Amino acid sequence: LGKDGRKAAKENDLKVIKRSRGVVKGSAVLIHEGKKEGSQQVVIAEGPETAASLITALPNAHIYITLGNISNAAELDWLAEKHQTKQLYFAADNDGAYGKSIEKIREVAQKLHAQHRIDSYFAKPHLPGKGVTNKIDFNDVLLEKGVNEVKRQVGYFEKIHVKSLDIRLDEKSIDTGFNDLIDEWKRIENHRNPVFKELAEHHDTLSN
Repeated sequence: LGKDGRKAAKENDLKVIKRSRGVVKGSAVLIHEGKKEGSQQVVIAEGPETAASLITALPNAHIYITLGNISNAAELDWLAEKHQTKQLYFAADNDGAYGKSIEKIREVAQKLHAQHRIDSYFAKPHLPGKGVTNKIDFNDVLLEKGVNEVKRQVGYFEKIHVKSLDIRLDEKSIDTGFNDLIDEWKRIENHRNPVFKELAEHHDTLSN
């Protein structure tokens, strides 16, 4: 961070101003520990500036940052298990009209729900006149509008609705698969098990 509380500017021709050491995939850093009793709210932020800006606004929440980029959050199902909840809350960045932050969070939500039945929610920062072409986060809201505005904006997290991944088989496919299975059983067991042989012959009679 710079002296003004904002993300430090790139200096000395550095192309990368922050780096991660160790295992990044599936990793998160706890920035603020919330209440331990009752229902648990787990908030995942994209960076330390956003996470730190949420502490006063969400004092009861467990606030984490995901390492790497936001796509890594798809591997953070262990946070839900740790805090005994089936909901994860994302404090997103507002990357403007052409940003992909929310799109990536939706992809994360799809994976978390399909693989772990975890529901995902998100809140996105807003500032008058910004957020269309400018990138802003909740740290920007805190510095320009104060903590009460941050509280107002994170007072409601929108649920991310995911697509159903139900797999359906038609009756013909099921019947074909069942008949193939019976044929395989007959091939293996016919000569070894008289009871099975009788069952297989009965099945053939019904099929005909």
